This record gives sequence, C-alpha cells and structure tokens, in this order.
Amino acid sequence: MRNLTDEELKALQSLTAIFFRLEHPVSPESVLDASRDLMAWFAKHPDGPPVKRLFRELLATGLERFKKYHPLPPIPEDLEEVMIMLATHVEKWEKNIEQRSERKGRLDGERNEAIKILLRQLTRRFGTLSTSLQEKVNAADTETLELWSDLVLDARSLEDVFDSNNNMN
Repeated sequence: MRNLTDEELKALQSLTAIFFRLEHPVSPESVLDASRDLMAWFAKHPDGPPVKRLFRELLATGLERFKKYHPLPPIPEDLEEVMIMLATHVEKWEKNIEQRSERKGRLDGERNEAIKILLRQLTRRFGTLSTSLQEKVNAADTETLELWSDLVLDARSLEDVFDSNNNMN
C-alpha cells in the first residue's frame, strides 16, 4: 500500500485503503478527504466492522503530525465530531497557509527588487561588478541590502560600501 499514491488508494474505495491514507497523510486536506471517504464508507456499510474508535485514533494521530504547523484543538471522542472539527480547522489552515505564502511571496519580491536596485546603483556608481560581488549582494538579507543601499550614496569606493566596519557582513 505504501507504493501507491493517495489518488491510487482513493480509487480502491476500501476500508483498508482509507486506513492507509489516514495513516500516511500528505497534508491536512488529505486527512479531511480521507475522513470524508471514511464517513461515506461507514454510511454504506452500517453493519460493517466496529472500528470507528480505531479510525478516530488514527485521525487523531494523523492530525498530530501537523500540530507543529497548525494549532490543534483537543480531538473529540466521537468520529463524527472529529470530522466536523477537522472540516472547520482545515479551512482555517488553508487560509493561514495562503496568507503565509502571500506574505512570503511579497517579502521575496521586495528583497529581489532591493537586490536589483542595489546592483544597478553599484554598477552606475562604480562600473562593472565582479561575479563574487554580485553573488554577495544576491545572498544578502533585506536588512543588509538596505544598509548597503544607504552606504552607496556616500561611498567613494566599493570597499566603503562593503567594509565590515560599516555593516553586519
């Protein structure tokens, strides 16, 4: 079963396949999807094996894996209540992930723009830059880029900008 993808396991539509999907979740959304399939399976097989408690424990264990990335409330004792809680929190988690991704994208964009501006300023002021200096600028954090951008205004040479006495690097 471990050799099958989540989609291949889903296509099997068996209790065992659902078990494996819950045991090895790839994301909070995959836990929710598998748990929905589990509830559908129980609805189609009301006289099926009495394993709801086992699946509740499996869901709880699967969710614990994501606890360090997303806040997790106490897991209810009833499988159906776990499903409701999971649906509510996965939606919140998705929004959180989306907001973090947008923020990271925005910060990356700002950093890339700062690199571009600094390289342009340095080249205009001091001429062609060495590859190692370009790499140093590209590797710098935003705070350092801002410092160098300020220093380039008064610098008489590249050394004045990148001198370790003037900045953090």
